[in-house]
Amino acid sequence: MATAHTVSSAAHAAAKDAVISCLSHPIRVGSGLLDRIPAHITQDVPNVSTYVLITDDCVWRLYGERLATLLQPCGKVISRTIAPGENSKTRLTKEALEDWMLSNGCDRHACVIALGGGVVGDLAGFVAATYMRGIRFVQVPTTLLAMVDSSIGGKTGLDTPAGKNLVGAFHRPQAIYADVGSLATLPRRELANGMAEIIKAGAIRSAALFELLECSSDKVFALDMDILTRIVTESMAIKVAVVESDEKEQGLRAILNFGHSVGHGIETLLQPSWLHGECVAAGMVKEVE
Repeated sequence: MATAHTVSSAAHAAAKDAVISCLSHPIRVGSGLLDRIPAHITQDVPNVSTYVLITDDCVWRLYGERLATLLQPCGKVISRTIAPGENSKTRLTKEALEDWMLSNGCDRHACVIALGGGVVGDLAGFVAATYMRGIRFVQVPTTLLAMVDSSIGGKTGLDTPAGKNLVGAFHRPQAIYADVGSLATLPRRELANGMAEIIKAGAIRSAALFELLECSSDKVFALDMDILTRIVTESMAIKVAVVESDEKEQGLRAILNFGHSVGHGIETLLQPSWLHGECVAAGMVKEVE
């Protein structure tokens, strides 16, 4: 049975962020949260020697440079970008990041900040999992799919010629900060891509969330921040509850694979033409049938 998780509101300055109850780390969701990360991170991840910001070239231009500047009063900050896309999720990129961190004197008290989508989160998390045998890291997902799926659960890794995510580690972040305001820069198709995982969460665990989605699609695509905050928070809370009950996939966590058994087969055949969420959506339909 999954542990019950509560969602509360924590006020900071003039804004309120939803906070998901989690046994191992705080998860905060809100619009404009990026600007509040420095205040949160100093409490959630204390005694950091160096903040190691890893992002991709596109996200750097949108949010990375601003976050690096905001973090400056908190301590030493170094930043590195990778090329966008799955082709960066390699041993070669990981090695380059590790060598860069070593050359900048990063020690065991450094904290990696993964700012971006699933590729950045997986790769930066794996760097944190192995650098000096494991250092702390924080997830700052900027896509809907990363917020509700890949940032949660501690799965990190990279791709090899033999397949995707075949080398990696379970390494939980110290905190997750999901700024739903960043979804305003996503193409409509990317929003729909992430919505598939939210629909899945409602289907497997929450009739109330599923019903909310049925009557709120127009508001989602109109970027209603209140609705986005609510559905992202509720979807994340569902995954957190399942993952904390079965972190290493010994039983209950298999429920999160709804739509994925067929979906992964579709993805293998049709990627990159079809996105992950599109494949999962088709997989859910076929598995229900």
